[in-house]
Amino acid sequence: PEYPQPIKGTGTVSTGAQMLDTEKIQYPASVPTIISDNGRTIQVSGGVATGRAMYDIGLEKVIGRTLYVSGTIASKSVSDAKTVIVLCVQKADDSWEYKYIRDIGIKAIIYAQIPNDAKQVRLDFNINDSNAPLTTVNTAVFKDVMISVDTPKPWEPYTGGKPSPSPEYPQPLSLIHI
Repeated sequence: PEYPQPIKGTGTVSTGAQMLDTEKIQYPASVPTIISDNGRTIQVSGGVATGRAMYDIGLEKVIGRTLYVSGTIASKSVSDAKTVIVLCVQKADDSWEYKYIRDIGIKAIIYAQIPNDAKQVRLDFNINDSNAPLTTVNTAVFKDVMISVDTPKPWEPYTGGKPSPSPEYPQPLSLIHI
């Protein structure tokens, strides 16, 4: 640049949370899954049997640490379907530990301490987490699913394309003179 200026930090700290790499979501052909262009929504549809899409978190980043998962079940088309986001941890003895996000329309956080000898860590997006078959197809939308390790830090909410600072989230302006 013609007039370089020093960068002055605002003191804002990232949460360290990451949106899912949606290209890694796996699902059988019988469970159509649509992922939005920006990766913020995952739509899963399924018939009368249990159906799910899965996301392998991978052990290298989470082993021996606390893993946090946040997200929202934005909607479902069958009211009595047990639609959930499940954090699944396979332990060394092949037993599984499960943590659930169950509420519709409410952003929730679940977490688990991942053992050093864990065999697998994944997220399941279940459209019917039940042994009882549905009578109609359920379509569920999961929104803004993020993962983070260790303690999440506070963050400044997204302002929806408004310039920052904004009246909703005021910040001091710092002028730099050369």
